[in-house]
Amino acid sequence: MTRKIDELLAGLGITSINNDIGGEGGDKGLAPATEGATVEDDDDNFVVPLDEVDENAKFPVIPRGTYACTIASCEFGYSQNGGNPMWTLQLEVDGGEYAGSKLYSHWTWAGKALPRSKKHLMSVAPDVAAMVPFKPKVIADQGVMLGKKCRAQVDIRKYLGDNRNNVKGILPADGSANTGNAFL
Repeated sequence: MTRKIDELLAGLGITSINNDIGGEGGDKGLAPATEGATVEDDDDNFVVPLDEVDENAKFPVIPRGTYACTIASCEFGYSQNGGNPMWTLQLEVDGGEYAGSKLYSHWTWAGKALPRSKKHLMSVAPDVAAMVPFKPKVIADQGVMLGKKCRAQVDIRKYLGDNRNNVKGILPADGSANTGNAFL
């Protein structure tokens, strides 16, 4: 049975990630589904073990406060509502009880949000803010912001009925622009 399924999947260009598909077991050199692994040879062969995904899982929420963070990713894109150029930054909490938690911040490079984005950038990477000309897409694509340190002011808000974290502000990592506990 396993061989027929593997042949069928191979004919469709799909790589199975479940070592015991069909119940016969055997190590085929692929990641077992119990590890939540995915195999990605290219876009057409991407496999997701949906049987291992809890569709009712919630985003983890950390308490309101200010957290030391590192920028783990910075992606250039366009906002859904206005089509404005923006960065989506993934921040990773550096230490303490919530170390490793992920937070997201969006910096829009047009319109009314531009001054706020510039303020955040000047807090985290004044050298990048001083670049002329300033090209957000190039900066994101080259990974210039990765590894930069900051502090994120985190609040909690409702989104589709669930509590979610909301990054309200970005501060320098060294605390030089700290306004005390005014946020809290």
